[in-house]
Amino acid sequence: MTSPGPGSAHHLPDPGPVRAVRPDGPPHNERGTRMALDHLARLVEERNPPTD
Repeated sequence: MTSPGPGSAHHLPDPGPVRAVRPDGPPHNERGTRMALDHLARLVEERNPPTD
């Protein structure tokens, strides 16, 4: 078995402790998450058009 290459996760720096909840407001990636969900919803509608 070969050792992991430079692109593997083993070479990433340790992110340190991660706080699950930020008391100072919504997580910084909330907008990106909403955009991703909207994009997925659009893809689903394209593949499965609503049957009204």
